[in-house]
Amino acid sequence: LSPFFAGSFLFKITAVHRIYESLKEISNNHCKANNSPFPACSLSGNPAPQRCFFAVQACRGFSQFCSSEWEDIGNTLLRSDSEEPTPSAVEACRNALESPEEDEDLTDAPSQAELIEEAAEGLHQLSDKLPPPGKALLDVIILAEDKAPSLKELLLVLGSLKHMQTWHSAKITIVTEDATGWQKAAAYLSAHICSQDNLECCFDGKEIWRGSVLIRE
Repeated sequence: LSPFFAGSFLFKITAVHRIYESLKEISNNHCKANNSPFPACSLSGNPAPQRCFFAVQACRGFSQFCSSEWEDIGNTLLRSDSEEPTPSAVEACRNALESPEEDEDLTDAPSQAELIEEAAEGLHQLSDKLPPPGKALLDVIILAEDKAPSLKELLLVLGSLKHMQTWHSAKITIVTEDATGWQKAAAYLSAHICSQDNLECCFDGKEIWRGSVLIRE
């Protein structure tokens, strides 16, 4: 999941595309692998190849986009030539938000609070479509503004992300050059902060389990 906020649209959508392509490569490698010492299991519990899913939520000016479903990247790779291609989540996001802001009717423009509320609702809906806790690894990458807004402004969005972190053990990474400004948000979300140069290090394609073990005598 790659939420991002206002900022350079071209830079942010390019970063989202990089993440998407990295997941495609990971998914493709898993499809080609014949043997695994610890094969992933499907939701039914039967051994199955590891699958990658992707969604994006984005704001640009007074416009907003949020994936309605999780895109199965593995199915995209296995689609036959006869099947009609459908836009990826990245392409849908770009098409929805790339129109110039000057064309927007400012009289009907939503407020910042309304945009935040809509973004939080979109993230909650994506969270509701996740499998039961423990059945999937969830990574959330936030492509943040260089200048961090106040926690009060982002309260609803932070609440939806905290829900993912608490219920689905989401690993949250905030990508920003303003590490100090985003420190409070990172602490609240138990998130890591990394620079834009280390974008591909935000997730590990070889990770197969996430959690903790308590051993008692």
